[in-house]
Amino acid sequence: MKQVLCVVVGAIAGVMLATLLAYGFNHWYAERYVRSDDDANVLVGYYLFGFFPAGLLVGGYAGHRVGRRRGAAP
Repeated sequence: MKQVLCVVVGAIAGVMLATLLAYGFNHWYAERYVRSDDDANVLVGYYLFGFFPAGLLVGGYAGHRVGRRRGAAP
């Protein structure tokens, strides 16, 4: 149970970190490339299919590693 908790907390932390990184990317990308609604849709696609899943996977993996290191795994 502790292992699952570590993975969930890690995944949430990863998504939060990805959100913070996405703010910087949003500012950079919007200033240079967004000229229409189609360009804004590409930016949303980067968020939904890039930043957030990557943050979720990396955070979950980090939580798994921390949980194993702390002896939460059998």
